[in-house]
Amino acid sequence: MYFAFLLFSCVFGLSTIAPSSTIADSVNLGSDIAIGEKVKIGAKSTIGRKSIIKENATIGSNSTLGSNSTTGSNSTIGDNTTIGHNTTIGNNSEIGHNATVGNNSEIGHNTTIGDNSTIGHNTTIGDNSTIGRNTTIGPNSTIGDNSTVGHNSTVGPNSTIGDNSTIGHNTTIGPNSTIGDNSTIGHNTTVGPNSTIGDNSTIGHNTTVGDNSTIGHNTTIGDNSTIGHNTTIGDNSTIGHNTTVGPNSTIGDNSTIGHNSTIGPNSTIGDNSTIGTNTTIGNNSDVGHNTTIGDNSTIGCNATVGRNASIGHNTSICCNSTIGNATLVGSRVTIGCNTSIGNNVTISDNVYIGDFAWVGDNSTMLRNSSLFNNSIIGNNVTLGVHSSIGINSTVWDNSTVGNNVTIGNNVTVNQWTTIGSRTLIGFNTTIGEGTRIGSYVVIGMNVSVGSDVFIGDYVVIGNNSVIGDGSWIGFGSPLTLLLESIDEDEQKEPRNVPLMSRSLIEDNVTIGRSSVIASGSVIREQVTIGSHVVIGKNVTIGKNARIADRAQITADSVIQPNQFVKGVLSVGWWIGIGTAMGISFLVVTIYLIAHFRSKKTTTENYYQPLSQNE
Repeated sequence: MYFAFLLFSCVFGLSTIAPSSTIADSVNLGSDIAIGEKVKIGAKSTIGRKSIIKENATIGSNSTLGSNSTTGSNSTIGDNTTIGHNTTIGNNSEIGHNATVGNNSEIGHNTTIGDNSTIGHNTTIGDNSTIGRNTTIGPNSTIGDNSTVGHNSTVGPNSTIGDNSTIGHNTTIGPNSTIGDNSTIGHNTTVGPNSTIGDNSTIGHNTTVGDNSTIGHNTTIGDNSTIGHNTTIGDNSTIGHNTTVGPNSTIGDNSTIGHNSTIGPNSTIGDNSTIGTNTTIGNNSDVGHNTTIGDNSTIGCNATVGRNASIGHNTSICCNSTIGNATLVGSRVTIGCNTSIGNNVTISDNVYIGDFAWVGDNSTMLRNSSLFNNSIIGNNVTLGVHSSIGINSTVWDNSTVGNNVTIGNNVTVNQWTTIGSRTLIGFNTTIGEGTRIGSYVVIGMNVSVGSDVFIGDYVVIGNNSVIGDGSWIGFGSPLTLLLESIDEDEQKEPRNVPLMSRSLIEDNVTIGRSSVIASGSVIREQVTIGSHVVIGKNVTIGKNARIADRAQITADSVIQPNQFVKGVLSVGWWIGIGTAMGISFLVVTIYLIAHFRSKKTTTENYYQPLSQNE
């Protein structure tokens, strides 16, 4: 009833002061005011015209309540404080000493504004909120219900702090920024102008969020971190402590960036991705959705990591390189600059890939393998454990390279080729498509191996040799020591290995297409072997010999240097013919004797055809 009477008095230009109130003698009271029961107004204060001070309110000394303003019941306004015109202070609220609340503002119920603080014009502070000491809330701003802004903090003009949010001490929220509901901004933190922090998000202590940036809902940014200007971090994401995300970058939804990591400017991290601790993503880089990058790894500038990819711990990917979709890169891997790794590739631990290299789709590099600068691995290729491909070399599609293989510089291995374990291929060599090379093979420099060739285990092929299409070089016997390189001036056999124990093709040998060289044979340097030639086991062909097309050399033969062979010509062949004739004569004799003795006698066929050596 009394409050209704006060309103009535104001409408009719009457000032009403309840008799139970205490007003100091030096107070300046405007016209048409209403002062409720048990109000206290300190000395030298000013109450503007048409203001209302409700019951049990207190206004300190030297304070001002502007015109058309209202102070709620049980509220307190401290000494030397100014409340602007057309402003409302809610019930049970407290405005500290030396504070300022601007014109046309509203302070909610049960709200506290600390000493020496400033609330700008046209600003709203919600119910049950707290504004700390020495804090500034800019004009045209809104602080939601149940929210806290710490001491010595600043909320810029035209900003919004949502309900149930907390802004720490010594923190700055820039102009035109929005902090969502139920969010927390730590101490000593800065959120730049025109930035948005989503609902239920947390920004740690000593952290900076740059201008024009957006932090999504349910997102956490750790302590001592920096988010650059014009950067977007999606919903449900986590940025660790001491981490930097450069300007103009984007971090997708549901992504995690570990502690002590750096994301360079103009970079993109896709949705559902994980970047480990102590990891660096360079400038202008792109990491696709659902991708994981392990701890202590580095992704260089302008690099791209595709969707659903995984990069292991302690891995380095240099600038301008690309990792394809669904590719797995292991730990302790090095990938050079300007290198392309295709889709669905598997690169195991401890692999090295040089600059300007290329690995095709669906290929595999097993642990401790190497691909050097300017080299290519095609699609669907497997490179074995501890194997290496030299500079400017290529292994084309659908090929398999075994373990502990070394492929030298400027080598081309064509598609559908298989290379066995512990094989060495020298510089400037070409291997044709569909060729099978066994294990423990040595192929020298400047060698040309045709298509659909078979080279068995433990074969040695010297420098500058040519193996024609469809040729077959048989298995050699196991060597007692690792094959040694062949000296250019003097051909030296491996130590403790008998000459006839494995296949050896020395330098400058030419073998025509569809020829067969059986195991254990030795072809000396500068030999020319024609097409469709068959050479048996353990044959030795001397230097500068020539073997004509379709010639056949039986096992254990020796062809002298400079000899020309055509047809079937060898000591072993003549011995074979003589033996066959002798056996035939003996069989005929035995048959005739048995026939005349008894017609019932069954003669045995003792004839055994001469086996054809390879």
